Amino acid sequence: MFDRSLSGVSTALAAPTNTLTTTPRFERTVQSMDKSNQGYMYGTWSDLDRLLESNRWFSLVRPILQPWSDSIDAIAITSYGKTDNQSTGTVSILLKN
Repeated sequence: MFDRSLSGVSTALAAPTNTLTTTPRFERTVQSMDKSNQGYMYGTWSDLDRLLESNRWFSLVRPILQPWSDSIDAIAITSYGKTDNQSTGTVSILLKN
């Protein structure tokens, strides 16, 4: 959801920059990725689980993923670019301790 009000935009612009990138969880999740990339898609498993629970197909897949998903803390995906024939990137999964 996007906030287009003046107060919402002002709050977003006044927010500290790069707060996510300095969190230990994010740093541990992306540490194996090359730093020269095209950005990250990142989320904790609990955030992703809440997002996906509204999708019907996920309710069918959830029982299959349950043994593994209980161990996942966060996921990051990045792209390193593409050529005519291929795209390259990395998926990093941070496991719970």
